[in-house]
Amino acid sequence: KNRNSLLIIEDAEGSLSRLRTSNQSVANLLNLSDGLLSDGIQVQILATFNSPLISLDAALLRPGRLVAQYCFPSTLNIEN
Repeated sequence: KNRNSLLIIEDAEGSLSRLRTSNQSVANLLNLSDGLLSDGIQVQILATFNSPLISLDAALLRPGRLVAQYCFPSTLNIEN
């Protein structure tokens, strides 16, 4: 039913920061992305962050975890 779906976690730094006292959120996300979601029902996970990558748990940044990164400049030039 949910094959080829996209799970969006917006402003994920709150739950996936390495500064948190508990890494349960990170462990849960990694377990889901490594096993059940990716293989079983083929769900892709898109997470957005409003913080530098250095603040994320290192487990999320290992090879094979993040397929792509898109960094936007801190100031965008918007033309009227």
